[in-house]
Amino acid sequence: MKLAELRHQRGLTQKDLAKAAGLSNHTIMNIEKSYYRPTTETISVVAKALGINPWDVDEFRAAVTNTIYQKPKWRKR
Repeated sequence: MKLAELRHQRGLTQKDLAKAAGLSNHTIMNIEKSYYRPTTETISVVAKALGINPWDVDEFRAAVTNTIYQKPKWRKR
């Protein structure tokens, strides 16, 4: 399941989840848009904040299995 779906199910905004995980809301936004490959530490704190298994999140599985992420449209290189 996508991170945004799990977050919405729990009634959290990106800002709420970021605060609970001790991250910036930009980090959560970038993970949800697949602009950022989260580190294992980031995966751990977000999963803990949501109370879920990290393998339940599509973006986290992709990060661990080295799936290619899309380049943000605003990034030139």
